[in-house]
Formats: sequence, C-alpha cells, structure tokens
Amino acid sequence: MADPGEGDLPAPLSPMLAVAGDPPTGAGWAFEFKWDGIRAVVAVAGDRVRITTRNGNDVTSAYPDLAEGVHADRPLLLDGEIIASDAAGRPDFGLLQQRMHVAAPGARLLAEVGVSYVVFDLLVDGDDRLVDEPYDARRERLSAVGADGWPRMSVPAAFTDVAGDQVLRAARENGLEGVVAKRRDAPYEPGRRSHAWTKTALLRTQEVLIGGWRPGNGRRSGSVGSLLLGAHDEQGRLRFLGHVGTGFTEAMLGDLLERLEPLRRRDSPFDETVPREHARRARWVDPRLVGEVEYRRLTTDGRLRHAAWRGLRPDREPPEVRLTAQAGDTATPAPAGDATAFGPAGDSAGPDERLAPYLAKRDLDVTPEPGGGEPGTGPPIFVVQRHRASRLHYDLRLEVGGALASWAVPRGPTLDPDVRRMAVQVEDHPIDYAGFEGVIPAGQYGGGSVVVWDRGTWTPADGTDPEAALERGELHFDLHGDKLAGRFALVRRGRSGSGEQKQWLLVHKHDEHAVVGWDAEDHRRSVLSGRTTDEVAAAPSAMWQGDAPARHAELPLGADAGSGTGPVTEDELAALDALGVKGTWRVGGHEVALTNLDKTLFPGTADAPPTTKRDLVRYHAMMAPHLLPYLAGRPVNLHRYPDGVDRPGFWQKEVPEHAPDWVRRWHNVDADPGETRCYAVLDHVAALVWAANYGAVELHPWTSRLPDVRQPTWALIDIDPGSRTGFDDVLVLARLYRTALQHLDLAAAPKVTGQRGIQIWVPIEPGYTFDDTRAWVERLSRAVGRTAPELVSWEWHTDRRKGLARLDYTQNAINKTLVAPFSPRPASHAPVSMPVTWDHLDDPDLRPDRWTVRTAAEHLAEAGDPLAPLIDLRQRLPTL
Repeated sequence: MADPGEGDLPAPLSPMLAVAGDPPTGAGWAFEFKWDGIRAVVAVAGDRVRITTRNGNDVTSAYPDLAEGVHADRPLLLDGEIIASDAAGRPDFGLLQQRMHVAAPGARLLAEVGVSYVVFDLLVDGDDRLVDEPYDARRERLSAVGADGWPRMSVPAAFTDVAGDQVLRAARENGLEGVVAKRRDAPYEPGRRSHAWTKTALLRTQEVLIGGWRPGNGRRSGSVGSLLLGAHDEQGRLRFLGHVGTGFTEAMLGDLLERLEPLRRRDSPFDETVPREHARRARWVDPRLVGEVEYRRLTTDGRLRHAAWRGLRPDREPPEVRLTAQAGDTATPAPAGDATAFGPAGDSAGPDERLAPYLAKRDLDVTPEPGGGEPGTGPPIFVVQRHRASRLHYDLRLEVGGALASWAVPRGPTLDPDVRRMAVQVEDHPIDYAGFEGVIPAGQYGGGSVVVWDRGTWTPADGTDPEAALERGELHFDLHGDKLAGRFALVRRGRSGSGEQKQWLLVHKHDEHAVVGWDAEDHRRSVLSGRTTDEVAAAPSAMWQGDAPARHAELPLGADAGSGTGPVTEDELAALDALGVKGTWRVGGHEVALTNLDKTLFPGTADAPPTTKRDLVRYHAMMAPHLLPYLAGRPVNLHRYPDGVDRPGFWQKEVPEHAPDWVRRWHNVDADPGETRCYAVLDHVAALVWAANYGAVELHPWTSRLPDVRQPTWALIDIDPGSRTGFDDVLVLARLYRTALQHLDLAAAPKVTGQRGIQIWVPIEPGYTFDDTRAWVERLSRAVGRTAPELVSWEWHTDRRKGLARLDYTQNAINKTLVAPFSPRPASHAPVSMPVTWDHLDDPDLRPDRWTVRTAAEHLAEAGDPLAPLIDLRQRLPTL
C-alpha cells in the first residue's frame, strides 16, 4: 500500500511580506518575534523535502540538515525562516553567512554551523490550501502538524494577549531582531507586502545594491576598502546611499573581490552624482549583487549613517531592492554652515537639530555622533570653560532647549558694567559637555586644554522665553555661579541673516553684583579642581572625544582612570556564588548582566579541574586591583573564546553596541575604513567582569596610553620560542637580557607568558615614539642574539626559523600588543601571565605556565607584583 504522504510536493508560493512600522495597538493582533535569518518556504511530502527561498531559488541541497528526520503523512507547505544560532541560542546572521553561499556543504561545515527552521505559517495542509483562511485558523492547523517534533524545526509562540510594546521589550532583552504584528483575521497574501503584517526592527537594516568599491589601504591593501551602496527609489532610480567599510571578515573580502571583478564597468551606475570623496578612486560595477547593511540612521540627504556590512543576500533579486526608510530614521538638522541654532521666530529647533552644526565639524563617518545628553529637572545650567586651543578664550554656555547654546568670549566674561565683551556664537554643545575638564586631543576640532572656570544655574529675566529672545537677538538673564553673578545681557550686533549674525555683545548690568575693573584673567583657576589650563595640559585628568557619543565622550585619565579599582568585597563574591546560571551582579557600583555562568571555558586536565565562566568572572573581580593598573587609560584588544578555549577564538576590538554605557570607550579618529573605530578602556572592576562574561579570556592593552596613543610608555621585549626551543633555552636568553639591562642600569621586569615564552617590560619616560622603542629594542636584541646565535633566528616566518626562537622587537608599534600581566591564557588548565623577579629566572621549578586562575591570587599575596613599582617610572633609554 502506498504511503499516503507520497503525493506530489506542493508548489512553492512567494511569501507574504510585512510593512515597517511601530507595533500596532488595540485588539485583533498577534505578535511574533522577528528572526534574523533568511525567509524560506518548505514543502514536505512523506520523507521528501524541498526548500525554496523568497526569490524562488531551490536551496534544498544547501541545507540538507534541515531535512533530517522530517516526515509528514500528507503534503505540507510551510512558511518560516532559516536561522543559525550563536552559543547563547540567539540568531546570528553573520554565522548564517557561512552557509548561505555554499551549495553543497561538507560534513565539517555542517557540524560547525548548524541551522534550524523557525516555522510561523502553514499554507497547504494535505488537500487544503489555507491562504484564504484567517491567521488564527492557519496557526491552529500549524500546531497540529507536529513540526516541533522534527529535529531542526520549531514553531515559536504567537502572543495574542500581550501588548506589542511588551513583546518588543522582551525581544530587546533577549537580543532578538524585533517583532512582527499580524492581523488575526487576515488571510495570507502570497508575494504581497501587506499592512496586515507590520514589522518593528530593533536593528535598522537596509537591503542594498553594490554599485562600486574603493580599494583599501594598510592591511587591506590589494583588497576591498569599502563598498559603494545604492537602492531603487519609487521611480526606479538607483539612489546612492553612501558607503560601508566595516563588518567584513577576511573571507568576505576575498569573496567580494572575486564576485566584483567580472562586473567592472567604466562609469557610475547610480542615477545621481556620487560625492567626490566617494567617487575618487572608485571601481564601478554593474549593480547585480544584493547585500544587507545595518545602520544607525538615515540622514536628510538620504545617506546611511554608521553602516556595517551584514552580508550578501542571494535570496534577493536586484529589482526588489528598494529604499525602506523607517520611522525615526530621518531628522531635519539645521544647515551645517549656520552656527546660529535658532531659526525663525516661533520655529525653534529641537536638541537633535540644534546639535547639527556641532556634528558637522566632527568626522561622523569615523565615529558615531554625540547625543544631546539629558537636561536636568531643576533650573537650567550655565558653564564657562577656559579653553586654551589655538588661542586662549572663554566659552560661555547656557542650557537652552536640551542643548548648550554657546559663545566664544575671547577676553572672558566680566562683572565690570562699563565693559563690553565681544561674544562669537559657535555651535551648540551637548549637555554632557558642561562638566568636562581635561584635554581635547591635538588634531581634533578645538584641540587643547579645558577647565571649568565657572558654573551654576541661570534664569531668563522677567520670565522671558529664552529661545524666542535669542531668535530676536537680545537675551537678558541672571547668572548664579561661583564667580559670575547678577544680570547680564547678550545682544546680537547684526540683523538675523546678515553676515554679522554670529557677532554678539556680552555686558553686565549695573547691579549689586557689579565690580568695576573685574577681569577674568585675574581668576584663572577651575572651580572644580583649582587647576589652570596649563596644569591640566601637563597632567590631564580626562580627555573629550568630540567625535564620540556624548555619553562616552569624556574619558578619565591618570589617577582618575581607575575608579572602582578597590578589592571586591566578600558580600559581592557571595552574591556571585548565589546566582543561578544567569543573573545580574552588582559589583563595583555597577550592575552587570551575567549569562551561562556554569559553562566550561577551560576543560581542565588530569591535574586541574575545569574552569567555568563563573570562575573567570570571579578571577577578574578578585584580581582587579592588580590588573587595572596595566589597563586603565589604554585601549584594550580582547581575545574572546565564548565557546571555550578548546574551540577557536577570535579577536574583538570594536566595542559591541550592547555593551553597557559605563564601559569606557575610546574612539579612534585616525582609523582607516574597515579598521576598528571604538575600543574598550577597562578602568574599573565592573568593566573587567563585563569582559569576562563576554568570553574575553585574554586582555591585550596597548603599549601607549591616552590621550597620546602614538607615545609608548613601555619598551617591550618578547622572547618567542620556536618549535625546537625548550624553556631552558628561553631562560638562557632571558638571563642574557637581565645582564644587559643591569649593565645599562635600566629597571625592568620579566613575566612568564602563561604559554611557552617570557616577555620583559622596560618602563620609559614620555617623548619616545614607537619607531624609537622598536629601534632600541632591536639593537639590544641583536646584541643578545650574537651572544647565543645557536638559539636565535631572525626570520619573520615561523616555517623558516628551523625551530629556533625569535627575539621579537616588532611588537613595539601602535596597536601591537602583548598580553597583560595576570591575564589568563587559552589553555586547558587556565594558566595566567605572571610577572616574576629576575631571581625567579634561576628557580629550577619555574615554568611559563606555572600559575593559573586558581593559584595566581595566592602567589601574588605571598610574592607581590615585581612589575608594579615600574608603572609610570620615567627612564631614558641609553644610546646603544
């Protein structure tokens, strides 16, 4: 008797599509989570399966694992999404990219990148075609199919009794892409984008066509530096959307170059002029490749801001790629060239628009734009900052409409009622800037030193509307500060729209606060620290990153960079132990979300038990007072092993979007396209705990410290053993360095790496460049190498070294790093890199991986840290 499921496979249908929008309110809606994968329609009959993408391509052979264990006693046609999940079980589109372009994956790829199918609709059930049935009826039939019992398929929940904003909040908390709302009484409309379905994405994405590319520089030389992107508008014209230079892996770049070369053309494919800065050096191509980017917002001129590449979309056809600007993507900033932020009377701008000129003076393709900050609930604030930039001046800033309206006052405000001061209106600043005191790095807009010269609150005179008064060109106001008090007036000299619009006069009225002859330069010191701008420049406590989001723009330096460096308390450790597999831990004054705490990261050995993520979190917290002095004020490269050290790890330099706001960031304004823009600066215990939870097994701080990352603070010596090098050989070379450094009367300290080698750190005085330290370490290492030539090779490539050690001086370069003292290393027994004394080199029991996450604290309590006294020690490197 024939199997009743052996009928024909149902013919594929084009999937129904959703419109973009906010979650609908009111009755009659069901809400589903939005999955970050590729849409697919799956036909099943008996044991046969066919998988078809949205554009009708049969990809059954590409996903053989989805068909495993699938059986139906009647023909079925399912609608859903193919996803690949990360270690935490969240859909990961980047992971799915590894499968999307492989027509017949091998066993290894199938094992490394498994996929699953999320089923959310049933279109054919046996002899019944269900597209005309309402959503509720189709979902009821779907629940009876039994797809949840198939190994690689699942039917997620649909929420009918929960508000859409609550479902969206749950999606955000679980790291999902968003939600889709579906009318419960609506039929299925194959191939149509219908208002019966509304999608709300937490991550803005845009399908794009590649119309060209620009060659890369530096490490991307000979490859793709950035892609030039476009999409069709309503008239079918190919509009230029901007470029994308981040989000690529090396494999992606190689694949893209191979696909783009055959598509070369002589002229631009875009139906509008591409700006010169993008068209220069462009390689134009026919727009046949469809990809997808995520982005922060869409600018008023239709450009994607802060785009990151997600991957190619072989399931899309070029004519399908349309502009899909979402609600809230487009703002209307004031013209960048107009420093006056107040428009016509009665039409004042909001804080986003007010800050547009501020943003225009920063390179927003390199780093994200600052936000406006949050105004307080009390009276509006004012601040006066003494600013030594190209010229000394004072900046008067008044909180108005959610931003700081700002004027540069060359000679400073005065209490003398008979003196008029010129005040030049400049771009508004974020509220967050009001408390900044420190340095703005050279080369950035406004580079120089800044102190908070005065601060307090202000009130407009006689209940005046300050925005309307500024639009008219005359504002009378009272200041209530530490230095400035009484009635002031700002009066615009020229008419609105004239060339003198930026020129104002600042005067103090004749009142009880007036002081004849009062001069700001007689009162130079900060009301916060008591320091002058020169003293701040010599030893800055913070730097302001004008190109960064305002909540991340101020970065503590020096003594202020290590807040939260005290030892973790017993109560805090007890709270960590009391957590289940996940939870929120309050440590060092911050709350850190922890996950998968009982997951094994280090598998252990016969002599060492496994080490879990909880153990690593505890280690980071307990070692914070010892680790942080080597990390604070420095960008850090993270070597992550989220699946454990017995699986491949990867480098993470860019701070992820989901990192807590209290994790300090440094924004690299000199980053080339495709290079890391935003680095973590781990300066307190909670940041170390966050890194551990993020799977960062190794911590690699830069050799240089902010604000000047081109100036190293250490000269580094790295004894890199070869395949034939024993640890006794490493010790011979380290002792030779000891003799040489003692002869040169230089303080230095070795540390075992936790793997096979030894590194030696030499503290230096300010003023050296990386070229200086690299050349000096090379000369010293060549001398050591001549003493033991049988142990050393100078070959760069390991396969040419004949198994010998290399005395590596090349780590003395910007963004080349050595592992931090006390950082764990990726080996089964969880070894750590441990500073040792010179005498330790004569200890017959010394091994490079002797100390572990479990034993390091005890050793440190007994022996101390011999490297600690060398931090910030200023030494001149003698001529060799």
